[in-house]
Amino acid sequence: MSNPASRPVLLFARAAELAGTTETIVNADTTDSLRSALIQKHPALATLAPHLLIAVNGRYAVGDQRLGPACEIAVFPPVSGG
Repeated sequence: MSNPASRPVLLFARAAELAGTTETIVNADTTDSLRSALIQKHPALATLAPHLLIAVNGRYAVGDQRLGPACEIAVFPPVSGG
């Protein structure tokens, strides 16, 4: 098995506030490993991590999705409105 690739990840709203940045780089090859890598790099995201929405190439990921070599990754906290 190869090492996970370094990936830029865009962070939005509360996720960006907690991480203290709107973009970070983590090593991950699936959405589950991405979530773990985000917590390791930005521990303040730990309480929010189980609820984060991960978009890959503009579409929300479902389950543990494999990340392609040049995909765009964005992370959003859950949203609600009325």
